[in-house]
Amino acid sequence: MQKDISEKVSTPKNPLKHLVFFLRVMGVIYALLAFLFFFFPSEFFYLVNVGPKVFKITETIPDSSEKFWLVQGTSMLAMLSALSFLGAESPKTRGYLLVHLLSKTVSSVGFLYLFLNDHRYFAYLVGFIPDSLLGLVLCWFIFSTFWKKNLAG
Repeated sequence: MQKDISEKVSTPKNPLKHLVFFLRVMGVIYALLAFLFFFFPSEFFYLVNVGPKVFKITETIPDSSEKFWLVQGTSMLAMLSALSFLGAESPKTRGYLLVHLLSKTVSSVGFLYLFLNDHRYFAYLVGFIPDSLLGLVLCWFIFSTFWKKNLAG
């Protein structure tokens, strides 16, 4: 009986199918965010600032008048969208996941650093929390699809 329960709780038999679905969903989300971020930056910042305005926690991030970073942020989101779709088409290519993980790691560490050392902007937490969670999900997929089977022999 114990063996049957552990088999049901364990990793799915085909984690690649879940990886492909996850990457396709992320590709759509990144593309949508790139569009919204580029064409509606004021509304984007307004939504990010709802948390600190309503709950009176941390600080609101000021609207940026600098368009340079808008282009850079949109470029990164577009690259992650393309990377997600490429990874979904070739799920056995580990490099796509590793580059994606690198992006999430750098952005998570950067947001956390800025939150702790610059200003207590709620927006930094809005960047840190989802990027960290996505990084953990990517680690799980990397482990379950590539290294786990190598460790098993």
